[in-house]
Amino acid sequence: MRLRPAAVQRLTILLQSYIFPPRFIRLFETAMELFRESSIDGEFRGWRAEARFSLANGEVWQQVSPEYKYYYRHNPPVRIFKGRLRHLMEVQGMDGQVEVRRILPEE
Repeated sequence: MRLRPAAVQRLTILLQSYIFPPRFIRLFETAMELFRESSIDGEFRGWRAEARFSLANGEVWQQVSPEYKYYYRHNPPVRIFKGRLRHLMEVQGMDGQVEVRRILPEE
């Protein structure tokens, strides 16, 4: 039996949350450093599970955490922070951050 890429991705996220539960990650990661500053290329419609964000610098990031919050802006500034185990995205005007992973270009 072969899994579809979307199923593999969901399984990977599930396993990562089981191996590294969020409370463990918060304890382990004490410092996040600024990794990237750019802006969303085009429309931004807020946070939603598995959303993809194309940045003006050509990178594409995908939301990993399950947060949902609608917020519409055009080309909002973005900051991405890097910790030992994850990346967090912050969009100007939004409260909080969400966990993301870079999908293009691949690391």
